[in-house]
Amino acid sequence: MDSPQTYRPAVASDLSGRIAIVTGGGTGIGLMNAQGLAAAGAKVYITGRRLDVLKKVSESWDKQIGGEILPYVYLHAASIADQISIG
Repeated sequence: MDSPQTYRPAVASDLSGRIAIVTGGGTGIGLMNAQGLAAAGAKVYITGRRLDVLKKVSESWDKQIGGEILPYVYLHAASIADQISIG
């Protein structure tokens, strides 16, 4: 698996201005999904059990590729609307 610094996904859609939430976004398939969405321009919140892993992914994402990847540890359906605006 490529590291976040070397992964360059092919982008088929422009997701600029969109927000995504990826569960298990710190490793494996979830990480690849998060990277693909961010590369397409989305602001991606990743969740998982290990905050240190989520922070490492967020800090290592090359923002020149596009989008953002941000750690989001506590995910509760009622609190999402309070904390981020989903359009």
